[in-house]
Amino acid sequence: MQSGAYSGPQATVTCQGYSPGKYKKIENWPNYSWSTKRAVNTVGSLRFNQNEKFNVIFGGGSDKGLLYIMQNMSNSDEFHWITALLNAIGGAPASFYFPYKGIEVVQLYKSSKSAEALKFFKDYMEKHSA
Repeated sequence: MQSGAYSGPQATVTCQGYSPGKYKKIENWPNYSWSTKRAVNTVGSLRFNQNEKFNVIFGGGSDKGLLYIMQNMSNSDEFHWITALLNAIGGAPASFYFPYKGIEVVQLYKSSKSAEALKFFKDYMEKHSA
């Protein structure tokens, strides 16, 4: 009891990432290069850019490119999975903490808990819009 009275306030971490609308613009993707107009990133051993097909990265789902999905398929599950991936590989704001790595997002997509993970990402992690 006494140590609690003398302890200072504890810092808490807010776990959040950007909402999907942020990633409709390629300029907002992690590792975007103004000179090449490309965002080159890595998940696991796969190096990819915004034109890579969703099913190549995630092992299933749409055969459309990532940026195409973000700009044209906002009602799709893929839209939210891409958002989680981009948040995980460095897109989430520094003032927030996104608690997954890119490879973990892909593994969740492939897992038997995919629906639960998607709901969690949509309901709790897609909060920061600026």
